Amino acid sequence: MEIRGITRRILLEMSRKAKISTEKEKLLTALIIFVILILSLGITRQTFGMFSLSFVLTDSAMTAEFDVIVTAPKEFWSEQGESDFEYHFLSDVDIQGFAFQVTNNGAAEIRCKPYINNDITYRIYVEEEACTEFIVAANETVSFWLVIAPNGLDTNTRNAEFFVDIWQMEGR
Repeated sequence: MEIRGITRRILLEMSRKAKISTEKEKLLTALIIFVILILSLGITRQTFGMFSLSFVLTDSAMTAEFDVIVTAPKEFWSEQGESDFEYHFLSDVDIQGFAFQVTNNGAAEIRCKPYINNDITYRIYVEEEACTEFIVAANETVSFWLVIAPNGLDTNTRNAEFFVDIWQMEGR
């Protein structure tokens, strides 16, 4: 009978330890589930934030501060709402130059691209260098020359328009 008593004690002791470890397992499981829940809420919030931002269109241009003035020479000034400039080239070496200014009063730098349509021979010079486009920094003024030349002499009259495309630099 003594063996039975010892066996019974051992079994009781093991069942008590098993109950304690089962309670510890339940507590540890609940703690792990709670931590996973908290972490998943943080990850879900961040994921939904990035997901919703992917549908939002943003523009980096500061359009409220876009303030550019192009000053033309007096040959291009308009009279009674019309700004026509007429010139007849006298020879193949007759070249005409006109000084323009672009003033950028905005907060971002801009890119300017002057051009003439209708197959007119011309060049743009900024600081004595030929270029097709140039940059004007914020609160700065840049002078450029428009130089036009004949493209062969004939009696045909060509109507052309002079444009200055201006746009803000990206990412500013």
